[in-house]
Amino acid sequence: MEKFLEFIPEVVDFLNTESYFVDRQMWDEWLNLFSEDCEYWLPSWESDTQLITDPHKEVSLIYYSDRSGLEDRVFRLRTGAVSSATPMSRTVHITSGVRILSASASALEVAASWVCHWVWRKEFNTYAGQYEYILERTSRGLRIKRKKIVLINDVIPRVLDFYHI
Repeated sequence: MEKFLEFIPEVVDFLNTESYFVDRQMWDEWLNLFSEDCEYWLPSWESDTQLITDPHKEVSLIYYSDRSGLEDRVFRLRTGAVSSATPMSRTVHITSGVRILSASASALEVAASWVCHWVWRKEFNTYAGQYEYILERTSRGLRIKRKKIVLINDVIPRVLDFYHI
C-alpha cells in the first residue's frame, strides 16, 4: 500500500470536497463530481453479515446506473416535491480511514469510512458505513465513476436519501 501514499492528499481533498458540497446543499457542484456514466449504489443487507451482490437482480436501498438518476433526485429536491425533505435535513459528513487500493494512470480504487450526522425537524440521527469508489482521472480532475456505499446501521428511522450517506 505504501506505493499509493502519493495519492492520499489528492483523494482526501476530493472526498472532503464531496462532503462539503453535500453538507452545504451545493447540488450542481456535487453532481459535477460524477462522470456521466457513473454508478451510484447503496446495497441492502441480505442477512446480518451478507450484502446483496447484484443491483440488477436484488433490491437495493438506492441504485442509479448513471448520473441522470442523481440529477433527477436533485431536481425533485429543488422543486419541493419531496415531502420527506421539507425542510431539508442539516448534515455533517465525516470521512476518514481513506485507503488507495489500486492506482493506474486513468483511475484510482479507493475505500474510506464515513459518518453522517443529520438533523431533521430537531430530530438527531447518525448513519455510518464504508465507501468504495472508482475515481477516474479526467481533464477536469478526478470524477466519480463508481460509488458504492455500505450502510452499517440500516435500521432507518426516516426516509433515507443520498444526502444522508
